[in-house]
Amino acid sequence: DRCRRELVERGRAFASTARASRAKIAAVGHAFVQDGATVLVHGASRVVMALLARAASQKHFSAVVTEGRPDGAGAGVAAELRALGVPTRVVLDAAVAHH
Repeated sequence: DRCRRELVERGRAFASTARASRAKIAAVGHAFVQDGATVLVHGASRVVMALLARAASQKHFSAVVTEGRPDGAGAGVAAELRALGVPTRVVLDAAVAHH
């Protein structure tokens, strides 16, 4: 029982640190997204989405999102970006060089 409590406590501490780290990265990193830029996104990442959400609240930019085969993760990323008002295009992973 003591071991279980310790694991749960450490898990909560880890999750709290991860959330705080995402917020810090978004606070610093959004400055790298400039007005009028096009951002390439490959893969789903809570850190990247936090950064882009922060940027979208202050700037106008577009995104090119790779489809993310085999699981199609790019579709979810694209939907999140569109919900934030970011013009977004989804492209095949193999075709990214053409966009």
